[in-house]
Amino acid sequence: MSNNASNEGGDIHGDNNSSNKGGSIYGDNDASNEGGSIGDKDKDRDKDKDRDKDHDPVGHPAPKPVGDAVRGYAGTLPTDGVTLAFPVHHGLETRDTISMLYNPVTGTQYLPGIVAGDYSTIHTSDDVTTFVFVAPAPLPGTVRAVIVGVE
Repeated sequence: MSNNASNEGGDIHGDNNSSNKGGSIYGDNDASNEGGSIGDKDKDRDKDKDRDKDHDPVGHPAPKPVGDAVRGYAGTLPTDGVTLAFPVHHGLETRDTISMLYNPVTGTQYLPGIVAGDYSTIHTSDDVTTFVFVAPAPLPGTVRAVIVGVE
């Protein structure tokens, strides 16, 4: 216990003028704590660094770097003003893909989404992504697909 310490349940270890209401205090002068812990700032920071390199902020394992495993596909869909579904054979050998569609004439991106969007995406297989448009069907030459996959 230290000088000028008050404690209402919990532990106090350290220096002067500490007060604690449940929890633990370790370290600095003039520390106050109501639930939880106050510790050595440098040790806590080092623990956070070690944990952060292996886990995200929510505690999930950190993603592995993808390096050269990112590949892509780009192509114009064979739109005809009538057809609504377009299977795209991208050959990326994964369903772990991100895709976007845009109009190469205007540069405008089509919005994904079943309710408020222009189209929905179906990962049909590891090599095929199917885009299904909401009516009206897109006119010829007005849809370009960009698909990026991670192995």
